[in-house]
Amino acid sequence: MGVSLEQLEGQKNQILERSHLSREKLCITIEHLSNLNNQRNQKIKEETHDQIRELMTRINDYYPSQTAFNQSSEAIDNAANDYFQKVFSADAHQVD
Repeated sequence: MGVSLEQLEGQKNQILERSHLSREKLCITIEHLSNLNNQRNQKIKEETHDQIRELMTRINDYYPSQTAFNQSSEAIDNAANDYFQKVFSADAHQVD
């Protein structure tokens, strides 16, 4: 018996929660890592570039609907705005 889609989604959400990441933060991180300026940066070793590409591939596999490539910039902007409103309206202990 395999893992149900619901169980898989639950596991993915637990991973994000333990990592103190939201799906939106993950999208922003992927977008930054895939930025062409980072890929051309001579200070970053080729091995590190390879690791970033591998990480991005895995994230795309595990979270296909949440990567920056599959989400409109409007959706990302809206999520970021929601997050910033939460941060600025929360008490210090409520912010991750």
